[in-house]
Amino acid sequence: MKEEHTFQIKSLITEHKCSRAFKLGSTVTYKWIGKQFVNDVLESPKLSLRKMKALVSKRYNINVSVGQCRNAKKLALSEVEGSLKEHYAKLWDYAAEIRRANPGSHVEVFLEPQPDNTVVFDRFYVSFKGVVDGWLDGCRKGLFEAVKERLPDVEHTLCARHILANFHKKFKGEQYFKPFWRAVNATTVPKFEAAMNEIKSLESRAYDYLIDRDPRCWSKAFFREGMDCDAVENGVSESFNSAVLDARRKPLITMLEDIRCWVMQRLWMQKQNGLSWDLDICPSIRREIEDLKELQSKPTPAPSTTSPSHSTPDSSTAGPSHSTPAPVKRTLVKKAHVKKAPVKKVPLNDAGRVRKFSERITEIGLQKNVKVKDGTGCSQDKPVTLE
Repeated sequence: MKEEHTFQIKSLITEHKCSRAFKLGSTVTYKWIGKQFVNDVLESPKLSLRKMKALVSKRYNINVSVGQCRNAKKLALSEVEGSLKEHYAKLWDYAAEIRRANPGSHVEVFLEPQPDNTVVFDRFYVSFKGVVDGWLDGCRKGLFEAVKERLPDVEHTLCARHILANFHKKFKGEQYFKPFWRAVNATTVPKFEAAMNEIKSLESRAYDYLIDRDPRCWSKAFFREGMDCDAVENGVSESFNSAVLDARRKPLITMLEDIRCWVMQRLWMQKQNGLSWDLDICPSIRREIEDLKELQSKPTPAPSTTSPSHSTPDSSTAGPSHSTPAPVKRTLVKKAHVKKAPVKKVPLNDAGRVRKFSERITEIGLQKNVKVKDGTGCSQDKPVTLE
């Protein structure tokens, strides 16, 4: 039996009372685990490593480490989505497929030359014809021309957060942050100049850098009155970056497909929401109008037109009819202006804002006269369109 592969049983115990040990992680490899979990990763790409470890223990009675699960998940993802090199190699095929499936779409793949005469991927640009047609149907021209035609008084602003990010690349230190945001949120030119002088005292080049970025586009001190927009940050870009955060962790083509599907779904949902509106004014602006109407519907006491001698009761010069009402009127004015009027939200003297809102919605609803304070401080009746 020396030449044969056999074995001999010397003793056999048929009954066992010992428990089985499940710490057999060393007997399996991450490749084996990854192949078993390809479908799980496909259905749930966000599967956590701890949950994956628990599933291995539950299904196969094996305790594995978190590191094994991490490598197994990477292997499963590569099986599902392909390697990064394969994605970049298929990028031109992906662009050709977009042009074939969406005739009229514009797709560009940009490369960046390297010193060793090789090229690497730089960026990918795509403009779907359906999206372009939608813009043209609504605007009939390019975006800039459409803005000039449809919104001739629109004010162009820059994102203060992006300005600060670029500023921080050249001028390090947190000492610039507070004065910068004071300059951004300053509502008057003297406050803006005070904040900028503080930056200038720290570094004159930092001052020149911000001035070159045209403060009229990022400081509230230079925003035109009547525009009714005090936003200093580009929320659209921030929202988009937050929405595609998970997609950005995936291989290139998978990332592009996830972003494309998300944008298509969002455009459809926004269109359905817009079609469900009963008016041409979006809900957020309508809420602003409601707040404005509620504020302006509160009566504002008009200043007295009588002489100073009548405003101060004097029994020797004025009759009983002039001595009693004056103190009461002063008390009402104090309550209305100091305690009740939300001055920060909508100033009482912003008659121009009421007029612009009224002109915007003259085709719907009724009109109601409300008290509005004009530039002279006197209260006047102004028509405001109501629903």
